[in-house]
Amino acid sequence: MPNTALIWDLDGTLIDSYACIVPALRQFYAEKGLPLEEAEILRGVLSATVLDYARDLEVRTGISLTADMARYGELRSALERSVRPVPRAGETLRALAAAGIRSFLYTHRGSSTAEMLRRTGLTDLLEAAVTAEDGFPRKPDPSGLLWLLDRFGLDPAHTFYVGDRQLDMDCAANAGLRGILFRPSGSPVPVTGREAAVVADLAELPALFAG
Repeated sequence: MPNTALIWDLDGTLIDSYACIVPALRQFYAEKGLPLEEAEILRGVLSATVLDYARDLEVRTGISLTADMARYGELRSALERSVRPVPRAGETLRALAAAGIRSFLYTHRGSSTAEMLRRTGLTDLLEAAVTAEDGFPRKPDPSGLLWLLDRFGLDPAHTFYVGDRQLDMDCAANAGLRGILFRPSGSPVPVTGREAAVVADLAELPALFAG
């Protein structure tokens, strides 16, 4: 496909960050006297964002994550040292590049993005990144995607946003792009039929653009 570009979400799409986010949240709330199952937490954060999930819990329980972000940050940082890329993320990005397909990043993650990409070996596989530090409104507002389209001259008709949540699909639609839902086995994220494609393995992506 000519002039094709993929813009990628990061957490849960290119890196397996739920492996640290979910246990960190579980421990945080357990310390506050609120026991939660990891499956319940995963469903909550995949339904929107970590902050949205935390706000909903605060309304229901009175326990505020934002009031003690330092403790949550400690728990999460300790676990992030062992975070790995999603299986076949690197080889998929390399295969796409070999086919002439450009890759960019748009993530809610902030100052830790560069270090996470370096640690997981993905830095050189992405042409540019928009993160929380760039100051755009949070998804599903499309401003970050629109900036990438304009800055790099990307054709909306041949640009896709790849993410693991319906929030990402909403963001893609708001930018006039098609969304590709990464939905690995066991994901609770529903398929709505609005997606351009749904893949259970990132290695499926190069074949979507073959020829």
